[in-house]
Amino acid sequence: MKTITLSALLGLSTLTGGLALAPAPASAACFADPSFPDGTNCPTFNPDTDSVVTNQFIGFNLATANQLQMGFRTDSSSPVTIKNVAWSQDNLSWTNFLNTPLLANSDTTFAVTKPFVLPSGVFASATPTTPFYTRFTIDGSGIAIGDIVESTLFARNSSVTPADDVPLSSPLGSRYFQAARDQQAGVPGPLPLLGAGMAFGMSRRLRRRVSAGASV
Repeated sequence: MKTITLSALLGLSTLTGGLALAPAPASAACFADPSFPDGTNCPTFNPDTDSVVTNQFIGFNLATANQLQMGFRTDSSSPVTIKNVAWSQDNLSWTNFLNTPLLANSDTTFAVTKPFVLPSGVFASATPTTPFYTRFTIDGSGIAIGDIVESTLFARNSSVTPADDVPLSSPLGSRYFQAARDQQAGVPGPLPLLGAGMAFGMSRRLRRRVSAGASV
């Protein structure tokens, strides 16, 4: 059996960024796929070190969204620290969300960033088919193999001033977007059958909590 070293895997997974308003984190430990097949470049991450995650979102209502927010949940038995949360319209230039780092410690209640309100006439995506990106760092301390970190993008078009510490909601008559991405602590390759089943069950439970009115 061929042995693949962890250092070789990590060498293949380093992310790079362009000129950014939010400085790119120094290291990455995602077992990454740059093509975003499931809306994320990091479906699996190494829990032994910090991991930089980039997620991609496309949705009709993002083309009208002027308020943005990120929320995080986890099934980990230990709190998970989320750092360097940022957003981008081109996956090159990044803008930080405020109120971070965050401590995700629940699979039901979101730890949320402070909402970011875009300037008048500016929206998250240029068109309904233009990708929008978020990026954050998962602190690997205390995370066990199989633990899942769920990140959710909330976005809406509204003139209502958002609250700082609760997820953006959908005021009557406004356009609203909500979509989640999952990152699981592990190693490349298939999980054992039991582990895969548990992970799938957790993912389904988390996703069922996502608003039925979400636009993705």
